Amino acid sequence: MTVIYTVLTNNTNFIRPPDYVDPDCEYYALTNQKVPKPWQQVKLNLKHCIGNNAFAKKTHQAFYKINSHLFFPNKDTIYIDTDVKLTKHVTNIGKKLLKDFTFTTLKHPFRNCFIDEVFDWYLEGFINITEVIDLFKNNKNINKSYLTGFVLRQGSKQCALINEKWWHSYKQLLKRDQLPLIMQDANINTILLDELKWELYERPPSEYKKERAYPNNYQKMHEFTKEVGKCYNIDYTIPKDILKSKVWF
Repeated sequence: MTVIYTVLTNNTNFIRPPDYVDPDCEYYALTNQKVPKPWQQVKLNLKHCIGNNAFAKKTHQAFYKINSHLFFPNKDTIYIDTDVKLTKHVTNIGKKLLKDFTFTTLKHPFRNCFIDEVFDWYLEGFINITEVIDLFKNNKNINKSYLTGFVLRQGSKQCALINEKWWHSYKQLLKRDQLPLIMQDANINTILLDELKWELYERPPSEYKKERAYPNNYQKMHEFTKEVGKCYNIDYTIPKDILKSKVWF
């Protein structure tokens, strides 16, 4: 049977019943909260939390999200974020893709490459300009970007290896999980948001956002393009959707 699972490591959200229950799937919620049927609760172990700030809680979440092979060995899995509605269409397209592809996630709707993702991290205050330049050394030519609220993985050794490398990269950065996956040299299939037709529940504010600084993004935008261009001779054009959502003039 295909495993559908989600992860919740804080008290800012809750597990909702699926809109559709597939009799050929098993439903697991990795959380210490009580869960409604058909979800089966898998309690969390805090030893996987690295550090003691708000980002540490996200590492705890990421550990369970990324390492599907440790909790569901040899099982095909569909991972969804807690704010994604688990509809019949989402379930069916997940099962269909699992038959044909080892590892599938969503193509990011407006970030197209490694530089876009790093720029977003920089605007959010996750990394400084020195860390930006350092990240570019080995990754500047990566032309892909993912949205990992929906991840499909076959129960194979190949997927387990991708997970292990993904987790290793995540531990080095300790911020968000999308950029560490982008950095992997792996054959990852992607689908568009329009294909998935996903619907989202209203998302509560993330805890880590309470700790981040929100400086002048217009100034940061110019600093980013100037420094990246100077160090690596890149003429970077910021996607309009990023400008619209993150830069105020």
